[in-house]
Amino acid sequence: MIQEIETGKIKPYPQNTKKHPSEQIKKIAESIKNYGFKQPIVVDRDFVIIAGHGRYEAGKTLDLKTMPCIIADDLTPKQCKEYRLMDNRTNESEWNIDNLIAELMELPELKIEFDDLLKKSENVDDTDLKMNEIFEVVVECENVEKQEKTFNDLIKQNYKCRLLTL
Repeated sequence: MIQEIETGKIKPYPQNTKKHPSEQIKKIAESIKNYGFKQPIVVDRDFVIIAGHGRYEAGKTLDLKTMPCIIADDLTPKQCKEYRLMDNRTNESEWNIDNLIAELMELPELKIEFDDLLKKSENVDDTDLKMNEIFEVVVECENVEKQEKTFNDLIKQNYKCRLLTL
């Protein structure tokens, strides 16, 4: 069960094995500001962090009075240590670059956040990296039929289109 715990009661684990550079903390804080604190911190029965040091640091920079936590009071101290290491280890994985590019095509404002990753990939060419250069044209139609015909004509010409009703 998720509980709101006073920030002052939450304690970082002194031997935390992951580093959280200030740039990362800023990004996490920005995410919390934009979308809310959607992933709780996991703490032991003494409120020592098991998982979520980055979120904790970001919450502090936002001056949050409380933070959502899961209290893992069912774990032994040894299990807490194991979970701490394995949680970080299991979060390390490769990206599916094709899927990432497809997602970023619809979210070009986030592309800069992934530039370093995209530039390292052998699967990405210059066209993919210029995806933030999207230009839009709005065509006003007098009725639904005209809108559908215009849309279909543009699709046939290989334009990426979407329908909007204003």
